[in-house]
This record gives sequence, C-alpha cells and structure tokens, in this order.
Amino acid sequence: MNHSLSERIAAKVGQNSTRRGKQSFSTFLALRTEIKQAMDDGWSIKLIWQTLTDEKKINFSYQRFLLLVKKQGLTRNVVEQIRNTPHQASPSSIPATKNDQADGFVFNPSINQEELI
Repeated sequence: MNHSLSERIAAKVGQNSTRRGKQSFSTFLALRTEIKQAMDDGWSIKLIWQTLTDEKKINFSYQRFLLLVKKQGLTRNVVEQIRNTPHQASPSSIPATKNDQADGFVFNPSINQEELI
C-alpha cells in the first residue's frame, strides 16, 4: 500500500519512541488533514475520535485528542462556522396568523389591572 511521507514518518516515530506523547502527536499529525476535513464537514470532535479509535488508527484518550485538536488550531474553524450559521427563527418570532389566534390560547404580556384579584 502506498503511504504518504507523513504517514511513514509517523509510523517510524511511533515505533522508535518510548514516550506516548510523541507517538500520539505523530499519529495525530499523520491524520490531521482527515480530521480537519471531517470537522469542516460538520462532524463532532468526539465522533471523529470514536471513529478513529474504533478503526484502531489512534490509541490515545479523548482528552489527549482534544488537546491536540486545540494545539493545532482546528477548533477555530468550528467556532467560526457556528457563529456564521444563520439561526432558525424561534416560534415566538414567527407572527401568528388569524387562524392561530382564534383557535388557542394567546399570551398577552401586558398586565390588565381589571383581571387581577
């Protein structure tokens, strides 16, 4: 199978390294473009981590994965996407039609002194 240079380096560092931190970092770097693409596609960080763990591509904790995502600056794109996404109108901001007002309860936020006991 033809692996990229980054994947071959990550494998070599993973085999020669005695520290798990170096191994997890090199593995993360080899998968960085895939992780970024999945995040850009809207997948959650936890689901990405779970998938990579299930596929046995990574073997480190979710906390370590989160730390690496933050250190590599991948979370900025997600936050910007959420901020730039137009929000759906809430039901209270949608004007009521004549049929809606006649059939059900209509809340009037102003106080009517005559209705108070």
